[in-house]
Amino acid sequence: MEQVVLNDLGGMTYVVVAGYLLALLVIGYIGYQRSRVGEEDYYLAGRGQGWIVSSLTIMATFFSSFALLGAPGMVYRDGVVFALFSLNVPISGALVYVLGSRIHRIGRSRGFVTPADMLCEHYGSPVALRLLVALSGFLYVMPYVVMQIQAGGILASQLFPGENAFVIGAIVLAGITTLYIMIGGMRSVAWTDVLQGGLLVVGMLVAGVATVVMLGGVSGFFAGVAALPPASLSVPGTTGYWSPEMLFTVCFFASAGSMVQPAQWMRYYSAKSTQTLRRSALIFTIVLTICYLFGIMLVGLGGQVLYPLETSGGVVLPNPAVGSQANQFDQILVVMISQNLPAVFGLFGSFLAILIMVAIMAAAMSTADSNLHALSAILTRDIYDRFIDPSASEARRTWVGRGIILLATVLSLIVVIVSRTSATVNLVGMIAQLGLLAIAFSSQLLPMTIDMLFIKRGTRQGAIAGIVTGLGIVFLLSPLWPVALGGGPGSLGRLRTIIDIGAWGLFANIAVFAITSVFTRKAAVVVVLACLALPASHATAQSLPDERIAESAPDSFKVAFETSKGGFDVVVYRSWAPLAADRFYHLVRLEFYDEASIYRVVPGYVAQFGIHNDEVTNQAWRPLVLEDEPVRQSNARGTVAFARGGPKSRTTQVYINLVDNGRLDALEYGGVRGYPPFGKIVRGMDEAVALFNSQYANAPAMRQDSINASGRTYLDRAFPGLDYIVTARLVAF
Repeated sequence: MEQVVLNDLGGMTYVVVAGYLLALLVIGYIGYQRSRVGEEDYYLAGRGQGWIVSSLTIMATFFSSFALLGAPGMVYRDGVVFALFSLNVPISGALVYVLGSRIHRIGRSRGFVTPADMLCEHYGSPVALRLLVALSGFLYVMPYVVMQIQAGGILASQLFPGENAFVIGAIVLAGITTLYIMIGGMRSVAWTDVLQGGLLVVGMLVAGVATVVMLGGVSGFFAGVAALPPASLSVPGTTGYWSPEMLFTVCFFASAGSMVQPAQWMRYYSAKSTQTLRRSALIFTIVLTICYLFGIMLVGLGGQVLYPLETSGGVVLPNPAVGSQANQFDQILVVMISQNLPAVFGLFGSFLAILIMVAIMAAAMSTADSNLHALSAILTRDIYDRFIDPSASEARRTWVGRGIILLATVLSLIVVIVSRTSATVNLVGMIAQLGLLAIAFSSQLLPMTIDMLFIKRGTRQGAIAGIVTGLGIVFLLSPLWPVALGGGPGSLGRLRTIIDIGAWGLFANIAVFAITSVFTRKAAVVVVLACLALPASHATAQSLPDERIAESAPDSFKVAFETSKGGFDVVVYRSWAPLAADRFYHLVRLEFYDEASIYRVVPGYVAQFGIHNDEVTNQAWRPLVLEDEPVRQSNARGTVAFARGGPKSRTTQVYINLVDNGRLDALEYGGVRGYPPFGKIVRGMDEAVALFNSQYANAPAMRQDSINASGRTYLDRAFPGLDYIVTARLVAF
């Protein structure tokens, strides 16, 4: 393709681009100035983002170079059929509204930071599932980062002269993006996304309007589109690829995969409230649907009018003015604005062209920063913190995260530059294809997510088997496994021409997840029934549920606790919360709390315990959830209540109110109102409970999957010095 460089404005091109990049660095620095020490602030901006920032950062993360380069390229290649892909926007908005608000609510209450934090605690898998969820996130993030850097190089080669413009541009854009992420974390990323989200919306709409004007107005545009070949105006499109089943599976699973990917998941955590997310979902749906229909679609169809497609040996190729290879359709927007806007509008056209180029740059950088930031959280919290150095301080983990951002950027740059300069190695290809592959990997989190939030019938074994199957199918059907695609009509390669490869993976994932969960759930029921049939003495030795757990407790009783800080007594009143009192009575009778760590102590709030040191014991109690009860007594200082993570989720964990927490009486969480106390401390509140080690606050509570698996063995290594219960015994009252 003959290079057309936007140098009609002379030094103005440099001024506009430099001003934009400088603005990003300034915003990043302001974000750093407003930040506080700690992972929660670095990765989630303190969980306080309002609806304007939330809506624009979700929008900017969603609309990458795929939207401003890949999608117009697909419309240019395949015609009007790809217009239906715009349905993915309202579907994505609905997912933010439904899934995002629930993820936010649970994540905020439990202090989660990554997707694996929530999924692994729910399924009780601290190792295998965490590694698989992290792998899924990595397989999504890296292709997306690569294609954003590639887009930055393409833009630089159009904006500036010189043979090395692509490489230099890719390096500069990647370097600046990395710098402001490392400086300010989520706050800098989200605040720069406000600027970039606004730019990409304006850029898309300006590009659409400019396309119509270039073709002589609305009538000229529609006349040109009407004269296109019939294949460009019908299903399955010019290449014959977009059959209805292919289009709708791609549309749905692209939406689902995009909204459960790590960067978006972390944006749900960082929102100020569920109302913030719901409002953001509506803004997202309305604004981006308009951008798709009146920006992307007009550019792609106008591109076919101005630069008719060609065929060679039955293969559809872009016009020579656009590109010479089958993976260069996504250059249509850049070519259109660079070759036509200056000619139609003169100096003002050149300025508009630069503005649109900067908007494309904003789309690329806003997605790259979100995904690099998410990758840092995944590898730091889910890998480094869990398996390499669990005792590392928050400050050290934050610096490790910064190092991961730098390393991932360098690796992505190498892939882009090698693919650009090598005649034999091309790991990048067309931007749209790379984006859809990344989404196919990410969508494999969907079955677990839906089950965790709504169905709650899956098991740890089912979740692990399902995601392994889904990721494996996507890998086998993707270009990453060319050997599997090299056969004849009966090969695996034919499957990807029927429906989206992400859909194949998801169907297999769901089937394996459901079947495995059914069989392993039955096995779990057998284990519980076997526990109930054990002699009482044996059950007590193991703290397993026995045949007496359905019996009612006395109307009132006292429990004497001995801890590493001294003793305290709890008096329980069954009239306050009968089901809770019964459960607590039997847990104490079975000596469940002996040697249990007091793993969560938040000054001015609560102290929490109730996870056994034996994984089998925890698994036996997990299915025995209590029905929810109304609040009859206030959460005053010294009262004791069961913790919960949603409807019907109380099992063994209890908390002590360190202060008057009256707001917990009416706090609605997961559709259930309030936390009902069942007893109160009558001795030892100031002498023992108030002295529990609080140096780690909520941090251990974010590791409940590991605590469930290894108990104090894990806690003593990762959080040394935590207090613990020596014994808890029923005493005369």
